[in-house]
Amino acid sequence: MKDLLKAKQYAEDDGWGWTNFVTYIMTDGQTDIRDVEKGAVDIINNRDQDAPSDTKTNVVFSSLPDLHLRDKTVIGGINASKLTFFLIIALLIIVIAWLNYINLSTAQAIQRAKEVGIRKVVGATRNQLIFQFFFEVFILNTVGLLLAFGLAYLSLPLLEYVSGRSLVFGSGIELKHRVALGVIFVVGTFLSGLYPSLVLSGFKPAVVIKGTNFYESRKFGLRQGLVVFQLLIAIFLLAGTWAVYRQLQFMRTQDLGLNVEQVLFVRAPFVFEDKEKAKRQMDTFRDWLMTIPAVEEVSTSDALPGGSFNWGTEMIVEGEDEQQRQSVQMMWVDDNFHDTYGIKVVAGRFHHKDLQGVDHQVVVNETLVGQFNLGMPDEAIGKRMKVGKTLFPIIGVVKDYHWNSLKDEKMPTLFYYTDFGKNLSIKMAVDNIDETMASVSNHYRALFPGNPFDYQFMDEYFHRQYQSDEQFGTIFSAFSVIAIVIACLGLFGLASYTLGLRIKEIGIRKILGAKVSSILSLIFKDYLLLIAVASMLGIPILYFMIDEWLSDFAYRINITLDLFAIPVVLLVVITFLTISYQCIRAAIRNPVTTLRSN
Repeated sequence: MKDLLKAKQYAEDDGWGWTNFVTYIMTDGQTDIRDVEKGAVDIINNRDQDAPSDTKTNVVFSSLPDLHLRDKTVIGGINASKLTFFLIIALLIIVIAWLNYINLSTAQAIQRAKEVGIRKVVGATRNQLIFQFFFEVFILNTVGLLLAFGLAYLSLPLLEYVSGRSLVFGSGIELKHRVALGVIFVVGTFLSGLYPSLVLSGFKPAVVIKGTNFYESRKFGLRQGLVVFQLLIAIFLLAGTWAVYRQLQFMRTQDLGLNVEQVLFVRAPFVFEDKEKAKRQMDTFRDWLMTIPAVEEVSTSDALPGGSFNWGTEMIVEGEDEQQRQSVQMMWVDDNFHDTYGIKVVAGRFHHKDLQGVDHQVVVNETLVGQFNLGMPDEAIGKRMKVGKTLFPIIGVVKDYHWNSLKDEKMPTLFYYTDFGKNLSIKMAVDNIDETMASVSNHYRALFPGNPFDYQFMDEYFHRQYQSDEQFGTIFSAFSVIAIVIACLGLFGLASYTLGLRIKEIGIRKILGAKVSSILSLIFKDYLLLIAVASMLGIPILYFMIDEWLSDFAYRINITLDLFAIPVVLLVVITFLTISYQCIRAAIRNPVTTLRSN
């Protein structure tokens, strides 16, 4: 910090106008934070005498937990909305399991009808039967909870690896989360057991003991509604996974307007006794690098693509009123930066080392030209930008590029000249990369003793901006697979039982000449109807959800038909594969055997 404050911008004034630092305060825990905010505003207004008269200053303090969960600018922060999203998916998975239990329990009502009838004949009351069925649900949920704890513990290392976070289990879980888990367990046990208990305990003994069949009506009922809800959730998860994948692919394959491939960056030396000597050594190092056959370009700069800018400020075009100030970003680069990163000059020229420091010359991008209404790129050449009392004449305009990820808009940017940046960018061929790296490392350490050889490839450095979204996509996909597998287990069990009820109908159809294919289509069309209902209900909601998620991206995919069609088709295939074994088995069974069965 002491070394940093020796910089010109702080050494020559008190640094009041610079916004390079975040300010943290610790209160006594009793003072109203609004009083602190008001005091901060008064300090700024009393100090900033040069601000326009109609400028209004506002200060809002945020707590550290809020910064950690909600402020996207905080390095290492967590997106609270993603955590909420994962929580919702987890609850949906539990709901699917509950629905499966309700579906299968009521589907097997016929098999347990005589049991209920006999129990009632020998004196069991309905309340006793309800307690019995609730107790069965309780045992199943308890076993499931214990298995879940075991699986969660075993899968924790994998989840830590995927999420890049250190996670705790057991004693590290807060009390409120333990209570929430207990509430979910109790509520889930009650909700999943309520309807089956009421249905099973409500059978009349005289009817069921006579052997009356309890075939369900073909009309759309509760069971079909529960299946539709499961299919609806499956469509949501499949479509969400597909949308995340499409957006990530879109961001990775878009033309950035600059080339980050085959570029290695090395941190410039920070430890040196004399800066001028360090500059000469850096020139020597750069000249030596250019003698390596694999090295194509070498450049130095203070900032790097995929990172932050060097300086944010407000500027106006010379001659305009101070009220017209607009935000711009500024970077310090050398004369070879545009060639190293393939940034195209569309008007004027880029910096030249023989003209360094001449009248604060700058190169700007097309976004700045448009934002300040400077006309066509050629018309912007020669115009001057003003910061305070300093004028920056424009000598060149470069084509727009994506300095950061496609989540962010393109920023109006100025390039200012430096011959000793904090980073050295080396564009090289991939041939003999290990040998070249070893040679570069040895020369660097020889010229700059005491400085670590800190390097990274630019494509990896740039694409780390997408790491959070890729982690989100991976975890989301894993949750989706779990949910769909559980839904398929329910469909498999339900199909098995339903086909058991229709086995004689299938046998009669075969005797009358029906082919296996026609029987399969007959059975499967019922499930197609349920998928169609789930799709009609889900697609409008899906459109809103996907559009809302994509709103965080400045550059995004279009919401096209395939975002919905592919998940629906995939769900049809998954459903068909899930029930096909049971369907084929029932369709090829000998009709004589089926008609002889009870």
